[in-house]
Amino acid sequence: AAEAMRDEVVLLGLRARRPVSDLKAFERIHEEVVAAVEFYGRRGWLREPEGFFPKPGPLTGVEIAPVRRR
Repeated sequence: AAEAMRDEVVLLGLRARRPVSDLKAFERIHEEVVAAVEFYGRRGWLREPEGFFPKPGPLTGVEIAPVRRR
């Protein structure tokens, strides 16, 4: 139910910002949004988006240099 509501919110936003005159194009967009929500939802990235982004490694070769302001 929550995913369906997210879909509808996204679609309302699309319609409000740029109404699509081509029904086939709008249906394709709708299907892509639904597929994306399902894809990210199955992986838990909608509940915990941090899991989508890998943790960066430690910085290496860091240099600090003075900077002059104008």
